[in-house]
Amino acid sequence: MSTSGTKQELLEHLDRLTRAATPETVGSFTTMQIAADINVSRSLASQYLNELVRDGLIVKVNSRPVIYLHKAAFERFLQHGLHASEYPSMTALLKSVGVGEAKDFQKAIGHDLSLAPCIDQLKAAMSYPPCGLPVLLCGEHGCGKARLSRLAFEYCRNQGIVSSEAGYARLDCAAFASDLVGLKARLFGDASTPGILERVGGGCVFLDGVDSLGARQRDVVISLLGEYGRAVAGTQAKERARLILACSTPASASKASPFGRVVPIVVNVPSLSERSVSERIDLAMHFLRAEGRRVSANVRISRGALRSLVEANFAENVDGLKSCVINCCSHAYVPGSKDELIVRTYDLPANVLGASAAQKNDDVLLSCEKGSSGQADSSHRASMIEGLLQAFDRLEASAISFGEFTSEAVGHVREYQDHLNFGGAAANPRALSCERVLNPVLEEVGSAHDVELTRKSSRLLAQCLTVQLRGNGIEQLRPD
Repeated sequence: MSTSGTKQELLEHLDRLTRAATPETVGSFTTMQIAADINVSRSLASQYLNELVRDGLIVKVNSRPVIYLHKAAFERFLQHGLHASEYPSMTALLKSVGVGEAKDFQKAIGHDLSLAPCIDQLKAAMSYPPCGLPVLLCGEHGCGKARLSRLAFEYCRNQGIVSSEAGYARLDCAAFASDLVGLKARLFGDASTPGILERVGGGCVFLDGVDSLGARQRDVVISLLGEYGRAVAGTQAKERARLILACSTPASASKASPFGRVVPIVVNVPSLSERSVSERIDLAMHFLRAEGRRVSANVRISRGALRSLVEANFAENVDGLKSCVINCCSHAYVPGSKDELIVRTYDLPANVLGASAAQKNDDVLLSCEKGSSGQADSSHRASMIEGLLQAFDRLEASAISFGEFTSEAVGHVREYQDHLNFGGAAANPRALSCERVLNPVLEEVGSAHDVELTRKSSRLLAQCLTVQLRGNGIEQLRPD
């Protein structure tokens, strides 16, 4: 085989290895193993690997032993670009793309927005001595109650509230809606098998769908909750599992109210439609990246398709959005499409398409790479920054006064602000509707008080109103 042929074979082999990589296998992508796989000497494999690193085609991780990864394949796995060809360790590589930095509740999209009140309540409940306080999560199907319960358990582990050996268990109450014996055995165990309350070893037990329980089964859970109200500090209290209950109806509903009366902390989890626009964008992008990782492809989506996903209502909330994204990606997937998956408007289900009116630039493709959804209008932003730097250079060279520099700088910032306000991307139908209502009002106010309120004023007010109406989100999707 020719030298170039061997080098190409090595690259293709590393591509296949990287595509199928798992945390357990990635440590074996060493020079020795790769040389053995393609039947070449270790020295020749080392030479080709380092040449490919210099060519920017593979990534070198200087751990012990040194490992190599196909760059493009690993970028598709991470759904994030790699900006270097060498890293001192795998930890440093993952940290450079933000993997592994978020802990427990920080992993939740919207943890600092619409989910912040829920998380504060969960933290307080989990931390309360001696064994936490029971919590009732109320929210529609698919809004993320199970995920919050899992993150609450991770929070307890990370904060040392429970031991490192403590576990997490979920019980689907719907399966025991009319099975009293089975429910008791699952919770408390029997002569031969311990129940989940004991098996978690002081961890967390998630009772999902308590509003589906029959009257007798409900009394069992309520009796259990009563024990927590009587708990006092001591060894036995430390071994008691923390309880998180969930229902898909409001706490005031007939089937949930018995629990709402005895559970001290009731957490109302927002539905998808109550989440901010920026959160819904992040959720859609997250699910798109997950599909890209699954099929080992770089995913892009048209601006119109993303807006339709974000504005659509799903009966199953976040779970419904996830299912829709999988459906769209499967429709858009074309075998042998050169590692790229493009989702366009016509890949969406008909009921989702009807959620949004067509707009200008709907065919513009957006990258789903992590961190890309907020990097829009880069050319306009770059132009503003370049103007500011040029003005500063002239000030440093004493070519202009500080007053002239300030005037130029303000001008550049205002130009960019005008682009954000009046550019095509800002032409949201809801904002335009609000603006049409506001225009005559502002004209009347201006005439009555002898002040000039420009079109910019009505546009800004309209955008602010739209943001408030849509849940404090960012009411626009800008193309890359």
